[in-house]
Amino acid sequence: MYSNSEVHLILGGARSGKSRLAQQRAEHWLQNNNAGGLAYLATATAGDEEMFSRIARHQGDRDQRWQTIEEPIALAEALDAAPHSHCVLVDCLTLWLSNCIHQGVWERERDALLQCVDLRRNDPKNSVSPWILLAMKLDLG
Repeated sequence: MYSNSEVHLILGGARSGKSRLAQQRAEHWLQNNNAGGLAYLATATAGDEEMFSRIARHQGDRDQRWQTIEEPIALAEALDAAPHSHCVLVDCLTLWLSNCIHQGVWERERDALLQCVDLRRNDPKNSVSPWILLAMKLDLG
């Protein structure tokens, strides 16, 4: 389904099953590879009860194969530090963007992420496993 050097984007409305789909695809990738692992890079912060509940539900959906990395701002840094043998699922770019704008660091973090993706795509030794990036399509609900 996914080759090792790919970066994938899954778009969908809020609560549309993006995380579930991405998780299934990552687990399928793991089943078809002899080495590697799974990393869930979470950008959400629990600012209220609803988000706290959503985060807890997502955590409960993952089994022991998943390594959780929580990083609401420094996404490029977290991606670079993630194990290169792991399929990394980033949930979600929309929340990351909101966090960056709120903290006044959008331009810096955007540039760092674009550089990180370019390095990955252009340097085969950095492309050990796929990245799956999720984003909300806000006009879908």
